[in-house]
Order: sequence, then structure tokens, then C-alpha cells
Amino acid sequence: MKNDRDYDIKEIEVDERFVIAKKEMLIVFAVQLCYTFIMLIVAYTVGKGDPRNYNFILGMPAWWFYSLLITVIFLILIYYLVSKIFIPVSVDPWAEQIKEKRGE
Repeated sequence: MKNDRDYDIKEIEVDERFVIAKKEMLIVFAVQLCYTFIMLIVAYTVGKGDPRNYNFILGMPAWWFYSLLITVIFLILIYYLVSKIFIPVSVDPWAEQIKEKRGE
């Protein structure tokens, strides 16, 4: 009986979809890290001190206004990434290959 786990890892073909997914995952991770660090900087610099001394913009504390502004900017960035940069990948060919291998 042949063991299905007896193969050389170099024989495995790299699926292009995984390469695309890894690239997109790294982009999303970098965007999330940037967003988190910027929000922390705003919270701990603009939002510190006595609340009686806060500056107000459009009736909101400055730190809250800047947090909303940064969130909107990042939402626009995410929309741009999803609509223009990320590549739609179909899984149909993969499903067809699996069916062929099973003999269906």
C-alpha cells in the first residue's frame, strides 16, 4: 500500500491563488498595523490631559474628531484596495481539477 504522504515537497506545484492570497494578506496586515498605531498615537497625544482643557471641533473633542477622520480615510483606502488592487480569484478550476482526480 502506497503512503500518500511519501512525496518530495519540491514536487508540489505552487498554486498561484495562494501567492495572490499571501500578498493580499500582507497588505491587509500592514494597513491594520498602520491604522492601529495611528489611532494609538492620536488617543495618547491628542486625548491626554484634563477633559476641561480639550479642544473641540464641530462639537466633538479633538481626539474623537481625528479618530473619526482617520477611520474614514482608512475605510476609503480599504475600498480602494478591494476594488482596484486585490484580484478576484475563482475557485472553479480548482474544483474541476478535484473532480477530475476523483474520476467524477
